[in-house]
Amino acid sequence: MSKSILPLISLWEDFSTTNKRSDVKSFARWLLQNDIVAPEKNNSGLKIEITIASVTSELDEPARVMFLIARIHRLMQRIAKPVIKKLGFTKEHEYSMLTHIYLLKTPNKKQVAEKMLLENTTAVEISNRLLKKGYISEIKKEGDKRSTLICLTALGEQKLLESYVQLKDLPAQFLDILNEMELKSLLMILQKIENSK
Repeated sequence: MSKSILPLISLWEDFSTTNKRSDVKSFARWLLQNDIVAPEKNNSGLKIEITIASVTSELDEPARVMFLIARIHRLMQRIAKPVIKKLGFTKEHEYSMLTHIYLLKTPNKKQVAEKMLLENTTAVEISNRLLKKGYISEIKKEGDKRSTLICLTALGEQKLLESYVQLKDLPAQFLDILNEMELKSLLMILQKIENSK
């Protein structure tokens, strides 16, 4: 029997559109309070009810891994978002792009788009906002006037330093429970998954 997380995702969408507080704990509480969580058709076309137990039992190990990765990512975003807004970034992508430009050491916009998994047009829009704020500058590449590189300005570097001071303890909130060997193993596994794509 093939297993799917689609019923759970569908339930999450129902929950998050009707509830102001859309976090995993509230979602779990909502599931438990309602007991019967979603209708599904069986082979005869009759609607049957999916209970919480049947939804969770449908998650095989790879699905649970992906669910947990997505959940941890959302939790990190939720914690970082107020800090990022306070620093003056309109969107989280602006902060992410500033970080990528710093790590890539004077890339072009296409390289940044590829690393951030963005469409080129979206990357251009974000970089234009950062240019207007004075966080990055453009450098014309010698020998190729059409190729433009981007780098951080002093103001952009200052913003990154401010963010580091305010967010430096964020990884520890998630990873302090791991010992050094577990942390290295987790990093190796995540890098292996990323490098395969």
